[in-house]
Order: sequence, then structure tokens, then C-alpha cells
Amino acid sequence: YSLFELKYLSHLDLSSNNFHKIPDFIGSLSELTYLDLSYNPFTGIIPHQLGNISMLLYLDPDFIYLHSLKSNNLEWLSHLFSLKSLKIGSTNFTKATNWLQVIQYHPSLSVLHFDHCDFPEVDPSSLSHFNSSNSLSVLQLTSSTLQPSTFPLLLNLSRKFVELDFSDNCFSG
Repeated sequence: YSLFELKYLSHLDLSSNNFHKIPDFIGSLSELTYLDLSYNPFTGIIPHQLGNISMLLYLDPDFIYLHSLKSNNLEWLSHLFSLKSLKIGSTNFTKATNWLQVIQYHPSLSVLHFDHCDFPEVDPSSLSHFNSSNSLSVLQLTSSTLQPSTFPLLLNLSRKFVELDFSDNCFSG
């Protein structure tokens, strides 16, 4: 048997291995609710197939090599309707101009960690209907490249924050 043949698999921990790209077959494991891919030397682009795992509650593809992974958009995240916790590190999101909108309108996301990530500047006019999320309570964006103008927009993501961590982002003003 191979992993992609385990159609009822709900918990998969592939952390601390030597994967160099996120395996495409993971998108076919539609029953997964927990996926830990942390501490692998990933490079390349986050595959859109991750969006096929709609029952996923927890996703941790936290990476150990700074900015070696890229995501050109976060559309795949909008398909993970049940996702409650997302932890992503060392990823270049500079082409993902929709990143803040996808997070804003995610229906169940309550814990979000982006560490050592690069983000594009957000055009405030693209957020004309920017309302507070009902679920986001923990937001950690540490050691990331964020534009100072993004900070107030981040605070408007939710009224239910219990934990905010914006350390080591070089904000000023």
C-alpha cells in the first residue's frame, strides 16, 4: 500500500523528514483532519491540491529554510472550510495579493501563525467591505516582512483576539 490509498486516514504527521516539496498526493487524502508537515526542507510552490482536503482542522507546514517556499495566491486556503489552525513559516507570499482577504473571509480559522514570511503591501481600497472575522482569536506574525500600513488592517481582522504577536517586524510610527 501507499499513503494515497489510505482513503480513511484522518491524522498524518510527516514532520521532521527530508521532503523537498509538498507531495501532490496529500491533496487526495480527503478525510484528513490533521496534517503536520513541519521541519522538512521544502522548496518550490505550495501546491493548490492542499485545498482539496476540505475537512482539515489543523495544518502545520512550518518550514525550516527561510523563504524557500512560495505561494502565488492563497486560494487553496479558502477551500479548507473546516480549518481551525494554520501555521506557516519561511514562505514568500509577495505575489499573493489576496492574502488578507482570504484570511478575513475564512469561516472557521481561529489560530493563525505566519512566522518568517514575506507579504506584499495591501491596497486598502481592495478591502472596501472589510468586516471583522467571527472566529480568529490568535494571530502571530513574527519576524515577517509586513508594511506598516498593514498593521491597522490586521487589527480589524477580528474583535475576538485573545493573543496577538507582531514581534520582530520593524514597525515604526
